[in-house]
Amino acid sequence: AIFRHISQSLVLNPRSSESRNCADIMNAYVRAGVWDEDLFARLSQVVMSLRARDIPVSDIAVIVNAFSKATTRSGSRLNVNELFLHMARIVRQKSATEFRARDVAEIVNALSRANTWDSGLFRHMSTVLRQMSPVEVSVRDAARIVCAFSLAWQREDPRLRDGSIFRYISACVLKALSMDENISAAPGDIAALAHAYTRAGVWDERLFRTLAGSVKKIDPALFNVKDLAEVVSSFSAIETRTGSTLRDGALFMRMGSIAKSLSFRDLVKEPRAVANLVNAFAKAGIWDEDLFRLCSRVVRSADPKGMHVNDCAAIVSSFAKAQAREGATLRDGALFRRMSLIVQASSADSFSPRSMANILSAFARAGIFDQKLFMRVAKLACGISTPSFSRDPLDAFKTQEMTSLAWALAKSGFEDSNLPVVQQYERERRGAADLSIRTFFDILSQHLRLRGLERFKPQELSNILWSYATCGWESSWLFRMAESEISRRSQSESFKFNPQDMSNIAFAFSKSRYRSHQVFDILAGEILDKSQAQRYDFSAFASRQLAMLIVAYAKAGYKDSNFFQDLQKEVMSRQVIMSEMSPSLSEALLESNVSQKYHVRGRTETIAVKSATVQDVVNIAWAAAMAEELSSDMLEFVIQRTESRLELLPIPLLVQLGHILLACSDLICTQKSKVSLEMMKLFLEQQPTKFETDEQKSLEDLQMGASIIETYLDATDAIKQDLNSPSVDFSIQLLLSLRRLKENENPPYSSKLHESVSHILSSLEMPHVNEYPVFGGVFHIDIVLPNNMAVEVDGPTHFYINELETLNAETIFKHKLLKKLGWDLISLSYKDWESLKGRQDAQKTFLTNILGQHS
Repeated sequence: AIFRHISQSLVLNPRSSESRNCADIMNAYVRAGVWDEDLFARLSQVVMSLRARDIPVSDIAVIVNAFSKATTRSGSRLNVNELFLHMARIVRQKSATEFRARDVAEIVNALSRANTWDSGLFRHMSTVLRQMSPVEVSVRDAARIVCAFSLAWQREDPRLRDGSIFRYISACVLKALSMDENISAAPGDIAALAHAYTRAGVWDERLFRTLAGSVKKIDPALFNVKDLAEVVSSFSAIETRTGSTLRDGALFMRMGSIAKSLSFRDLVKEPRAVANLVNAFAKAGIWDEDLFRLCSRVVRSADPKGMHVNDCAAIVSSFAKAQAREGATLRDGALFRRMSLIVQASSADSFSPRSMANILSAFARAGIFDQKLFMRVAKLACGISTPSFSRDPLDAFKTQEMTSLAWALAKSGFEDSNLPVVQQYERERRGAADLSIRTFFDILSQHLRLRGLERFKPQELSNILWSYATCGWESSWLFRMAESEISRRSQSESFKFNPQDMSNIAFAFSKSRYRSHQVFDILAGEILDKSQAQRYDFSAFASRQLAMLIVAYAKAGYKDSNFFQDLQKEVMSRQVIMSEMSPSLSEALLESNVSQKYHVRGRTETIAVKSATVQDVVNIAWAAAMAEELSSDMLEFVIQRTESRLELLPIPLLVQLGHILLACSDLICTQKSKVSLEMMKLFLEQQPTKFETDEQKSLEDLQMGASIIETYLDATDAIKQDLNSPSVDFSIQLLLSLRRLKENENPPYSSKLHESVSHILSSLEMPHVNEYPVFGGVFHIDIVLPNNMAVEVDGPTHFYINELETLNAETIFKHKLLKKLGWDLISLSYKDWESLKGRQDAQKTFLTNILGQHS
């Protein structure tokens, strides 16, 4: 009541035009939280009438601080921009001797909060401050000053960027904290300082080390979750920047311990701070699972209305990283479901390109594919019902955001008919005549055709190519564009691909089945040893990158003996370890082009370049065998490194080892590593096979194993010797491990093309078996007929997409090994079969003729 009475009196007649009275009145109302906008408007007129000599600096600081709080509060209608500009002009007229550090802090902080960016004022304040002695500037004032200047730094006006003020503030803070080692600043001041330096991109590691020491001395009871989040966010940013030498795990451990001691009720009230907290820990690679579990409970209990889409993106990104690390026991599907519901319920204008990309990539990395969520985000990405609608919705996306979104949608594995279908233009905006229904990748294709690939970094380029290949989209045009772009870049003197870029791009072309000798020659040229002609230097490559590289080159049918031999020599010079990373996760990382990091016992480790995992060794040997370049030393190396670990290897690696043994049987015998008759029987014996007609009547069992063994042994009689050799043991154990794992494996998938051929064979009453396993299951033949006849139905995926008449190297490798086992192989191309589509009589005649030639 007293405030209302005073307001009425002052609005009618201010009675005094002294700045001190105005400052005291406004300060009192602000402290009491009484927001009488009529009074503030009337007092602003009084202040505007005052001259510079009538207002001391201390009053200016109080006045602008009060008005900035009044104008920036929620629901405020007060607009006093002219007053702020008037105060800024008065401040510029004041001499440096009139200011205290606190006055400078309050003035710049208030004007930045009010979004008043007077470059002349900020320069004057910088000059005034730097004329003060460092002992005059407290840590709190320093924090408020750099917060204001860091916000000014982000403005487009370069005149607002003043690096000297940050250097001066660093000196002040270091001086203040070093005067007495027992003195420490308040948590909020430390948090504000660290956050301001990070926001401005000023990386003073000496200052941050001092702040870390001060933080560790603060009483944990003084912290709140906002301060914790700002501190760890700032330290994670500086620690993970390129070239940083700052590493302070003890700080994170202390901050995590304090966070876990905070009241659950207080944490629930600040979901955004909790999101920033876990995001900082994840970015720094500090995996405190108890903290993550606590944060999960907090955000699942928080009010959804208090959670922004950006908060959800930070949370799911952090938990996806935490769950994907090796050795993690954290699995929190409930959190992802909760975040999915919040995101789906959020309004369209709350999404940004970055949040869309982060959310979907996090869900994809965690292996959680919520179709409704993916469709919702894909629609938004394509410009449906968003304020930022444009003819090309993807113009708003950075290249990294675009590639992350494409990767996530490709990783989701939806069938073509289930991919997020969106309308490119809305009826009311484009008219009823233009209701074009597009998929996200259709719109992305249009964007890439129009904008090109010049903006994309090598990693982003490979991810885009991988995404199209994985989705099965028609993308030969994209790879031609990429081929041209890589060729263009290679002409530049500044052209440089790092090992990760080269392995990623080669892998993307391989995955896409686009055969480009030009691209592979360019990449190989980057690896050439400049000191030795035609020799390659792979020393800078991690073993995972070597595996990706050689597999890509082998699948492309690349012919360069020196390339393959030098790569094998390099991997044999490295120590082989049984990685902490599971093979399944390793395959996922290979597919998604993620860096090879290992998270063990709460810390992040990167395997040294000079070591290799068992999977890398097997992949490299398998690719060399496919290229017919596997050396005897490499064969011995891979057997020695895997023989004691066969039971730990997954099916794909056991299958590759089987391929290697088959491809190198002559090499094994030459090196006197004998393979026994009993071992061959184990590999080739099959369960009795029943050939069935289309009436499903069983005919006679046909045993082919013995005849194949006999044929094979005629050519390599030397393998009957030395039944107790290590290679025999290895081969038998390999088979046993493979068969044990394959007992619970689902039967191979048969394509519609394969089923069509099988149907015609049944109509011809030709007995046959589909998906016939051979050599212990390392291969499955599409169709087997009597007399050792094998039919491989080679669909489009068996050919290069830019050389439709050329079988790819992997298919040729399989054909060679089947022939080596004694099969009479028939390769049936999809083009020949598709040309007869719908004409069963012609298909019957075609099959009869082609089988008759092999009978």
